[in-house]
Amino acid sequence: MTPDGSGSSTDSAPIASDGSPISLFAQFPAGRDLQPILDYAAPEASILELGCGAGRLLNPLVKLGFRATGVDIDRNMLAHVDGDVRTIACDIIHCDLGERFDVVVLASFLINSSVEDEPRLFLQACRRHVADDGCVLIQTTSLAWAQQLASGQEWSTNGYRTIVLSAALLGKRLSAKFRYEKQGSVWTHSWNGILWEAPDLCELAASVGLYAPSPEGLSEDWCCLLPTVDGSR
Repeated sequence: MTPDGSGSSTDSAPIASDGSPISLFAQFPAGRDLQPILDYAAPEASILELGCGAGRLLNPLVKLGFRATGVDIDRNMLAHVDGDVRTIACDIIHCDLGERFDVVVLASFLINSSVEDEPRLFLQACRRHVADDGCVLIQTTSLAWAQQLASGQEWSTNGYRTIVLSAALLGKRLSAKFRYEKQGSVWTHSWNGILWEAPDLCELAASVGLYAPSPEGLSEDWCCLLPTVDGSR
C-alpha cells in the first residue's frame, strides 16, 4: 500500500508496490489475527478490509458466513482473494464506496506507514466507511515487540521459518528486513514503520472522528476504534 518497502521471491512471483511478496502472502495463514475480528463481528456482519492484499483475513471470514468486501490497489494481490469476497481495486486514501460497514479492518500494520500523513488518511477512509454503530479494527506494531527485535532471531509458525535479517529502532521509527522460508521457497520483505503509543494513536483517531472506548485496546497489536456520533466521545 505504501512505497516504503521492498521484497524478493525465489519463485519469480510479482512483488506488490509496498514490497510485499505476493506469493508469500497469498498462502500465509491468518493465524491469531482472525480472533480480534471474530470477537467484534456479529454473525453475518458486513466487513470491509482496506488493504486486504491476497485475502489472508477475508478468505477465511467469508467461509464463516460474513459478508466481506476487500479493497486493495494491487490487482495481482486481489487475484488470490476468494471469489465470494467482493473485491475493489482502489487505493485506500481515495476509496469512497458510498456505503457503510459493521466492521472496517485496517490490518497488515498499514497504520505504521512512514509515508507522511498516510496513517491519518488511512483512518479517514476507515471513518468514511464505518457504520454509526460499527467499529474499526486496527493492527499496529507494538513498541514492546519492536524493542526486543534483533538481527538473527528466528521462529517457525505454521510451517514457515522466519529469520530477522536486520532490525533497527531509532526513536519511534523501525526499519527491518525479514526472510521467510518454506519447502524450498524463500521470500524477503523489508520495510520502515512509525510506531504509535496509545495517546498518540488516540489523538490521531480523534482528528478524523474516531475514539478508543478502552485505552488498553484489544491486545498489544490490535486496537478497536468507534465512530464519534451524536456527542459521543
